[in-house]
Amino acid sequence: MIENYEENVPLDKLINVKSRQIEIKNVDEDNLRDDTSKQKKIISDFLRLKGFKETKIDSMVAKYEEIGELFDESKEALTELKEHYTKEEERIRKQAQADKKASEDNAVKVLESIKGTIDKTMEIIPGTLLNKQVKDKIYESMTDIIDYTDRGVPVNNIIKIRSKDPVKFDIILNYLASFGVFEGKWDTLKGVFTNNISRDILDKTKTHPRENGRSVSDAGTSVDSSAEILKGLKKFISNR
Repeated sequence: MIENYEENVPLDKLINVKSRQIEIKNVDEDNLRDDTSKQKKIISDFLRLKGFKETKIDSMVAKYEEIGELFDESKEALTELKEHYTKEEERIRKQAQADKKASEDNAVKVLESIKGTIDKTMEIIPGTLLNKQVKDKIYESMTDIIDYTDRGVPVNNIIKIRSKDPVKFDIILNYLASFGVFEGKWDTLKGVFTNNISRDILDKTKTHPRENGRSVSDAGTSVDSSAEILKGLKKFISNR
């Protein structure tokens, strides 16, 4: 069973087939000969397998019994059932192997598509080019399995981060979405940061004394206010 599990064979279907195999295997011509109820069951199971409705099955079984062919029909049905469940087990295994192969092939295609898309992406934030190191980190973050859920579902880095505080994660995500960053609209968000930097520097120039056009900090260090603003803006833009 462990081998079947590792091969992704659906255990519920396999167990059902196996149980029917064992049940049928324990029936032979000798213990079938003098057991009419077992004969009827074997014939009914076979006809049911062939798709006959219950009313038709009852009618056919009754007819076989009436003409004295119940035993002969049950022998033939037993042979057919044994062959069927042997073939069904093999079919389930082959289908599981084919499904596993298809799933693996699809996974490879998905990974190749992700890698190709990342490689073709020159920048996310306008003006900031993505180098190979950054692209590799993005790919790893998207594709590496770093944990599993309680149900055994693999999760990547971003799903793991979200799981720690889903509400906070979604708030931040929706905040960014409100600026249109997922449509490539970074100017509004840059404007928010730029305004905040400018406002903060402007507040400092208003609250500190000036010497010869230069702002003086509480610690006695003087800096040019216009240069400070320019430096802050450049730092912000380069970090994006």
